[in-house]
Amino acid sequence: MSEKKSYKHVVIIPTCAKPHVEFKYLRLLKHSLESTLFIFSINPIDRDEAEVLFEKMDAIQSYAENYYGRSFNVVKLWEDNPTSFGEACNRGYEYARENCRDIETITFLNDDVDVTPNWQVKMHRCLKSRKFFTNTLIVNNSPGIDVDLLGMRIGMVGPMSNNVGSEQNLPIPSGITADQFAQHRESQSVNRHGEVTNLFTSFLSGFFLMCDPSMMEEIYEKDGFIFDPIYRIGGFEDNDLMIRARLNGWACLIDVSTFVSHDGSLTLNSEFKESHRGMMNHAVYLEKWKSFTQKK
Repeated sequence: MSEKKSYKHVVIIPTCAKPHVEFKYLRLLKHSLESTLFIFSINPIDRDEAEVLFEKMDAIQSYAENYYGRSFNVVKLWEDNPTSFGEACNRGYEYARENCRDIETITFLNDDVDVTPNWQVKMHRCLKSRKFFTNTLIVNNSPGIDVDLLGMRIGMVGPMSNNVGSEQNLPIPSGITADQFAQHRESQSVNRHGEVTNLFTSFLSGFFLMCDPSMMEEIYEKDGFIFDPIYRIGGFEDNDLMIRARLNGWACLIDVSTFVSHDGSLTLNSEFKESHRGMMNHAVYLEKWKSFTQKK
């Protein structure tokens, strides 16, 4: 076995290799830190189309390396056919686990996301935060609460974004760009006490998760996977992970200082319409967790 290489940050991108991936790539390279390994877990709809797409992306990477004067670390893991989001993510994680060391963050990133400047720095800060907030504390401009009082460790953080559910949802106002809105959100995220108001939540959407490697290792050692493979193409892998993490003493925060643009369900809508925008696995989820969801 070859010696493990040192990377501070690992970004795992599950993708069916449709054309929209190409248009996100340059921004991803531009706005990411140097000590980052990008792992594309590729499960193509059309293998020939996917190979042409990644040839174009190789050209984009060469351009970026010449223009920015630095190299980028990219790994491509190929499957012959489409697999579920969870299986693609698991494969990327297992590669990182076997081949990388000194990892500080592991990020699962949908291929239809436009990252914004300093996203890794801000989300890493949130992951290591010693304070958390509730909506009431934010509205009242009150000081944050010490994380130790949760009785849990912060294991995952997610950004604000458009085209996402729950408390993370934040539409982009008309007339401004995602980068401009991201800058505005960052300026609004600090309270009068000088604290970034990271919001405690019970759920983070799987489209963009930055995770503590210790949590990943603990969950993988216990279950043999990060995302449960019982969920085929059709959603709810992230809901399942949230429950398992919490049962193991890990909590989640929304990084309110980070905003990213998200197209939302592009591949599901175009190639897997039967998934009903990620609702196909709802019954599987309810059955697995019926001791919680169907208590008498």
